[in-house]
Amino acid sequence: MDSTSSIPAPASTSDLATRPKDVAFDYLKTTLVLMVVAHHSCLAYTTFAHFDPAQYLTRSTAPVVDIAR
Repeated sequence: MDSTSSIPAPASTSDLATRPKDVAFDYLKTTLVLMVVAHHSCLAYTTFAHFDPAQYLTRSTAPVVDIAR
């Protein structure tokens, strides 16, 4: 068996520190996180949401429903 390998060596920490950072991916990740948080926070205030304690997993549309919505 040959001692050389076709698998590249893992990048060292100094190589990772010198790479330029793509800010667009950070903005995309932040936007997606905020959209998910906004979506989940709005679920409690929809007019069609209901909570069935007897059949929580099958008949409830949201785990938290604001009664005074």
